[in-house]
Amino acid sequence: MATKKLAATLASALIVGGMAGGVLLAAGPASATGAVIGDEGDYNPYNFRDELRYAGIYHEDVSNASELGPRICRQRAQGFSSSWLEDDLISNDYTVEQAVAIVRGAEWHFCPRYGKD
Repeated sequence: MATKKLAATLASALIVGGMAGGVLLAAGPASATGAVIGDEGDYNPYNFRDELRYAGIYHEDVSNASELGPRICRQRAQGFSSSWLEDDLISNDYTVEQAVAIVRGAEWHFCPRYGKD
């Protein structure tokens, strides 16, 4: 019953402009973090950190986020796929959702050209 209520609430939030407290829920394909904070390519570690926290990754601070995002982009530039990076994070004790949040969030904020594949 609670799941149906949550789904209805989320659907209502999306219909009423898509914003709930400044966080866009049910993100589009460019970012699969569950929350999109900020704009594509904004290079904003605060927004990236907040998305990671939304995904349950509470140990990341702005300093870590400002290093993690560009590092993911460098790895993408070296030819690593999003899937490979996500699998690597999963093998290092992140959940699937957290791994996706890290990679897709980094691509969204720091190197959106890689989030298109």
